[in-house]
Amino acid sequence: MRLRIHIATANEELVALVNEGYDAISAMQAAYQGRKEKDTYNDSKDVDGLVAPVNAWADKVVESLEKSRRCQAIVIKGTHTGLDY
Repeated sequence: MRLRIHIATANEELVALVNEGYDAISAMQAAYQGRKEKDTYNDSKDVDGLVAPVNAWADKVVESLEKSRRCQAIVIKGTHTGLDY
């Protein structure tokens, strides 16, 4: 696969995205834990709001991959299913 940007730039961007992913997961877990502790968590209502940061991060990852590489990533609601070269 041929990169459209310099390898060092790509590596920096990937590291930043991984760190953002950890932050998104941490935010989701904290929100879930807070709602469970207050006994206000409702599975049928809260799931979309809780996973929103992770889905936004996944969209950003896909956009970055498509921008820097000649491939298309296939994503279904935050679940990476593979790369189509």
